[in-house]
Amino acid sequence: MFSSKIIVIYRIIALLILSIPIAVNIYNKGDIVSSVIYVPLITLGLSGIAIFIDSKLDALLNRV
Repeated sequence: MFSSKIIVIYRIIALLILSIPIAVNIYNKGDIVSSVIYVPLITLGLSGIAIFIDSKLDALLNRV
């Protein structure tokens, strides 16, 4: 029960962090290059990091 709450909290925080590049692009009214290339690549990189951390956190909580 405790580990599932930690996973849910982590995933909510990860979702908020993944939304930052999109929000910054909307706020700064980014040009087409940043909208089509930079924002998706940054979001993809952050997603990869979040997936990696999620798997490590899940393995750690299941081991305990």
